[in-house]
Amino acid sequence: MGTPEPPCPRELFERLLLALGARRPVPDEVLVWFLSAGYRYRDGQTPTLCKALGLRQHGRPSMSISERREYRNLWLRSAYAGVGCPGALVSDYARTRRLAQTIERFTSRQWPRLRRMDPEAARQGLGWVDRCLLGAFEVGLPVPVSDRALWRIVRPEQD
Repeated sequence: MGTPEPPCPRELFERLLLALGARRPVPDEVLVWFLSAGYRYRDGQTPTLCKALGLRQHGRPSMSISERREYRNLWLRSAYAGVGCPGALVSDYARTRRLAQTIERFTSRQWPRLRRMDPEAARQGLGWVDRCLLGAFEVGLPVPVSDRALWRIVRPEQD
C-alpha cells in the first residue's frame, strides 16, 4: 500500500473552522498547511491568501461564489414571482421595475436594521417578497437594482 493521498484544501479549511469554532486545538496537519500557506503569502510567492491556501484555482471562480450567486438569484426569482398586482395582468417590465423599487426601499429602510438581528427573528413579521429579499441580501453578494440587471436574473427561461 502506498502513502495515503493528502486531504484537499477545502477539507483542511473545514477542519480548521471546526476546530476554531469548537475552541479545540487545531490538528497538526491543518496547522502545518495553514502556516505554510501564510508564509508563502507573506513572502509574496502568491498574490492572494486564497491562492496560497489552494482554495481558489487561477481563472475559475470559487465554488462558494458560484453557489452564493445561484442562491441570490433563486431568492430574487422568488421575490419577482411575488411582485405584482394580485388578479391583474402586469407586464414583465412593470414587475421588474416594481421589484427594483422594492429592492431600493428594502435597502434603505429595512436591510440596515435587519442585518444586525438574528436571522430567525429578522424574518418574523415580514411579507413574502421582503423575506425573499432578506435571503438575497444575506447571501453576501451585491443585489442588483437596475431593471436590466434584474431582468437578466429573473427572466423566464427561453426554450
